[in-house]
Amino acid sequence: MSAPILLIEDDLTVAVALEETLLKAGKTIAGIARNYDEVVQYAKQGSIALAIVDIHLANNTDGIAAARVLQRHCQSSIIYLTGTTDDATFERAKATRPAAFLNKPLRMKEVLQQVELALNAQPPLRSTAHDGPIYLPTDYGFIRVEQTDIFYLEAARSYTALYLNNNTLAQLDPGRNPKDPLVLTGNLKYWENHLASNLFYRLSKSFLINLANVKRIEEHQIQIGTYTISLPAGTRKSLLDQLKVIRTR
Repeated sequence: MSAPILLIEDDLTVAVALEETLLKAGKTIAGIARNYDEVVQYAKQGSIALAIVDIHLANNTDGIAAARVLQRHCQSSIIYLTGTTDDATFERAKATRPAAFLNKPLRMKEVLQQVELALNAQPPLRSTAHDGPIYLPTDYGFIRVEQTDIFYLEAARSYTALYLNNNTLAQLDPGRNPKDPLVLTGNLKYWENHLASNLFYRLSKSFLINLANVKRIEEHQIQIGTYTISLPAGTRKSLLDQLKVIRTR
């Protein structure tokens, strides 16, 4: 049996055409998901080697967010489908390191070629963002900072506030109050593009959080490292989908 492929497309005509083409080529189709919630269910059920993802899904749901769920749970490779995409959306999609972008209307020969490349690539085409140390500026040069020592980042117009492990912050700025953030140039999108996508999750327009440091999730707030922040409205469910949650009742 070939590696399972999930089709994420809200236009049933397009989804069925893709399914028929791939089945004729001997591929295994895991299913068709039409929105974000259905993608989450597939991600929890088992391995998805490749997802073909429409960037804009039904009910104003986001194909890019769906792709991230699959990358976290299944290490899936991603091929995006799009009609028209603005620059900001393209940059968000690019940050997930997809195997390909295909423009609609689709050419099935091209789809098959890109599917073969994605499935046969060595190593697999998946989210492989560098999660090693970065180097942040000080008055005397640069200090090595492990990305796991960054709790979260908050937008501050053309600047970004970094909330760090106290020991790391003391190295960068010994005189700073340990509860105060380190404010550096570059907006939040700039920092998101330089940090590991397998660690950091865009919670909202204002917050980029390190999932490895999420300690507690309540109804209206979360604890990240030693900090507590309010959960923006409507973000709790999507956040939980990014994590391995074990439900006992």
